[in-house]
Amino acid sequence: KHITGHECRLDKDVSFRVGGVLSEITKPINMTGTSYWGRNICFDVDVPSKSILSNLGKSKETGIMIEVSVETASVMVNTGPCSLSHIIWQQLSSAKMNGSPNLSTLK
Repeated sequence: KHITGHECRLDKDVSFRVGGVLSEITKPINMTGTSYWGRNICFDVDVPSKSILSNLGKSKETGIMIEVSVETASVMVNTGPCSLSHIIWQQLSSAKMNGSPNLSTLK
C-alpha cells in the first residue's frame, strides 16, 4: 500500500474507452500472481459490443484504440499514482470486418 493509504484503484479511479466506447465493466482478476502487496494489479476490462476496429497507420493493419483516463481528481503522484504497465489482449472468438467493423463477437 502507498504510505498515504490513497493509492490509485484501476477499477474505480480510471476509465477505459475501447474502440471509441466506454467500457462499463472493469473487474479484478483474482489468481496467483495478480496482486502486489495485497493489492490487485491485474484487471479484466470488457470490450463493449459497439467498439469499432480501425485501420492503423500506413501499414493498414487492423487494430483497436484503447484510451485510458484518470477520472478521480484526488489521484496524485504523491498520494498514490495510477500505473499501467501493459495490456494483454484475449480474443475468445473471431471477429469479422465486413464493411462495418465491430467487435460483437469479442469479449
